[in-house]
Amino acid sequence: MLNNIKQLTFSNWKKENIKFIYWILGFNIFLFLLQTVVFIISDYALSGLLSKDILLSYVHTLIIPLVAITSIFFFKTLFYKESDSVLWGFAIKISGLVIGVFIGTALDEFIAYVFNTVDNDDYITLGEFVISPRVSNFIENLFVALILGVLLFYKETLTDKIERTLKLKEAELKKVYQLKVKSELDAIHAKINPHFLYNSLNSIVSLIHDNPDKAEKMVLSLSDLFRYSINTKESDFSTIKEEITLVRTYLEIEHVRFHDQLDYQIIVEEGLELVNIPKFLIQPLIENAIKHGTSKIKHGIIKLQITSVHSDIIISVMDNGPEFPEEIDSGYGLKSTIDKLDLLYKGDYHFKFENTPIKQIKITLKNIYHDSDI
Repeated sequence: MLNNIKQLTFSNWKKENIKFIYWILGFNIFLFLLQTVVFIISDYALSGLLSKDILLSYVHTLIIPLVAITSIFFFKTLFYKESDSVLWGFAIKISGLVIGVFIGTALDEFIAYVFNTVDNDDYITLGEFVISPRVSNFIENLFVALILGVLLFYKETLTDKIERTLKLKEAELKKVYQLKVKSELDAIHAKINPHFLYNSLNSIVSLIHDNPDKAEKMVLSLSDLFRYSINTKESDFSTIKEEITLVRTYLEIEHVRFHDQLDYQIIVEEGLELVNIPKFLIQPLIENAIKHGTSKIKHGIIKLQITSVHSDIIISVMDNGPEFPEEIDSGYGLKSTIDKLDLLYKGDYHFKFENTPIKQIKITLKNIYHDSDI
C-alpha cells in the first residue's frame, strides 16, 4: 500500500489522464462556440456569454469530469495491480467514477450556493415521491457519467485483455527463444570439446613411447580441464577468472606437447576477474593461434590480454606465427565462436583479425562491464 501511495503524484495523474483533459477542454470550447452562435442568431448581447449562470455552467462541465477522473486514478493506483483480473479492474474504475461524481457534484453545488445560483426547480419525481434538487443533480450527473464511463471502461477492458494476451505470447516466445539459444550454445560447446579432445589425445599418443613423463603430465592436465568443463554451472557465462583457468590448463597441455617451441603470456587488467563473459570463448582463440600460427614456426609466442575501455571488454589473442590471409577461410575454425557471440550479443560486439601493428584476433564485447559488477 505504501508503494502505491507513492504513485499518487501529479505527474502520474497527468500521464494517465492527459487524453481525458483534452476531451474535457475541447468539449467546453465547443460548448462556448455553440452558445456564441446561438447568441448571434438570437440577437442576444454577446456580453451575456460572460453572465454568472453561463460561466458557472462551464465550471460545472469542468469540475465534475476532472474530479471523476482524479477519483478513478486514486482508486486504480491504490487498489489495482496488473496481476488482478480484468473484472476487478472494471469494478475499481466504476467505484472511482461513482465517488468522483458524488464529490464533484457536491463541490459544484457548493460553488453554485456561494454564487447564489442554486437551481431548486430541477428535481426528479417518482409518483408522489419527490427527490431533492441536489440529489436529483447527483443522479442525473451519475447517469450520464455511467453511460460514458461504462462504454469507455469496456473499451479499455478489451484493450487490457488484448495487451495481456500479447504480453503472455511475448513471454512464451521469449522462453522458446531462450531454449533455442540454449540448445544452440550446447551444440556449439559439444563441437568444441570433442575437437579439442581429439587433438589432445593425438598429442598424448605421440608422447607415450618417447616421453612417458610428458604424456602423464598431459593426461593429468587434460583430466583437470575436463573436470572444469563438467563441473561448471548450467550457464552460458563464466567469469574471466574461470576462463583463464581453462585457458592456462589448455596451454599447459600444449606447452608439454611443443616444449621449447611454445611460450605464452596471460595479462588480465586488475579488477576484471569476476566479470562474466561467454563460457569457452577464449580457448578456441588460443587453439586457433597455435594451429595456424605458432605451430608453423620454430619458437612460437602467444599472448592473451584482457582489458577494458569504458564499459567494453577487449580480448586480444596475439601470436608471432604467419600473418592471416587477406580472406579468412573456414579452415580457421572460429565459426562456433562467432555463432556464440551472435546468439548472446545479437551483433553488439566486434570481432576482427589484424596483422598490423601486431598479429592478433581481437574481440570487443560492448557495454558489459561496470564497476558495480565487481
